[in-house]
Amino acid sequence: MHLIRNLKIRNHTREAKSCGLQYPPRTPSYIACRLPACSSMRRLGLQQRHLTYHPSRHQLRRFYLPTILYPPLVFTGLVLALWAYKCLMMIIFQNKIIYMPSMPPYSRSERIASYEVLCRPVVWREERIKSADGVEVALAVGSIPRSHDILKDKIAQSGAGKIGREVVILYFQGNGSSLPPRLPGLSQVLKSLATDSRTANPAFYTIAALSYRGFWTSRGRPSEHGVNLDAAAVLA
Repeated sequence: MHLIRNLKIRNHTREAKSCGLQYPPRTPSYIACRLPACSSMRRLGLQQRHLTYHPSRHQLRRFYLPTILYPPLVFTGLVLALWAYKCLMMIIFQNKIIYMPSMPPYSRSERIASYEVLCRPVVWREERIKSADGVEVALAVGSIPRSHDILKDKIAQSGAGKIGREVVILYFQGNGSSLPPRLPGLSQVLKSLATDSRTANPAFYTIAALSYRGFWTSRGRPSEHGVNLDAAAVLA
C-alpha cells in the first residue's frame, strides 16, 4: 500500500510540474494568480479560480520606533492634549470668562446710598425694566435737580429764562463690577455739562445707566444674546 501511494504521489508531482505547478503546493505569504486548466489539475482536485493567501499574524511586518524618539513624541502629545483641553474649556465656560459680575467680590451687593456724598449735587435712583424675554434688569438714573443753584445760575447766564430741552444719555456698563462705583464719575460728567458755558441754550441732562442681566441687582445670567436684549429694552 505504501509503495502504491508513493507511486501515485510521484505521478501527481510529475503531472503538476508539466503544468507549471508545485505539488504538494506551498503556501506563499501572498499570491493571486489564475491557474491554467489541464486534465492533471482536475485529477489533483484543483479548480480554476483565484487563489488568495493572506499573511498570518506572525508574518506581519512590525514597526519599531527608536527609543530616542519617545521623549519628544510624549512631550508633543502632552502639549497637544493640553491645548485641546484649553480650547474646550474656553468654549464651555466662555460666558464665565467674558462676563465677571462678581468681580471684585461683593460687587453685586453695592448700593447707591454708599456713594451719595461723592455724587452730589447729582441725585441717583434705581429703576427696573424688563427685557423682551421677561428678565428684569436694573437702571441707575441720575440728574441734577431743577431747583439746584447750578441750573439756576446757568439759566440766568443764558438769559433764556427757562431750560430749553431735555437730553438723556444712555450708559452701558462694562463686563465687570457694578454700577454704584461708577456713579461718582458719571456725576462729574453731568456737572460738567451743567456748567458748560459754550452752550447758549441751557438743557436738562439725565444719565440712564444700564446694568446688564446678572450684574448688580439685575436678574438672569449674562450672555451675548441677553446683553443685546437688555440694550434693546432700554432703547425702546
